[in-house]
Amino acid sequence: MAGNPSVSPLSAAEATALVSGLGAAARAALPALAAASTARKNAALLAAAVAMRSGAADILAANALDLAAARDAGLSPAMLDRLALDG
Repeated sequence: MAGNPSVSPLSAAEATALVSGLGAAARAALPALAAASTARKNAALLAAAVAMRSGAADILAANALDLAAARDAGLSPAMLDRLALDG
């Protein structure tokens, strides 16, 4: 994301489809998650935390693009504050 200037913000339809797909994937994973041991769940959470930390620069760069697009779209300061990850 940070290194790819051709990435553009999602349209409302694309965002809706993305969130819908994520929700469907979460529902499909529910039985396996419910059956997983606490140790396995903790390991998955730790792996997710490591991945987020190692990708922090890219995540923050993408968030900056999101904030710029939101400003250009006229979002209120309160909404911009909710969108910002640095804050």
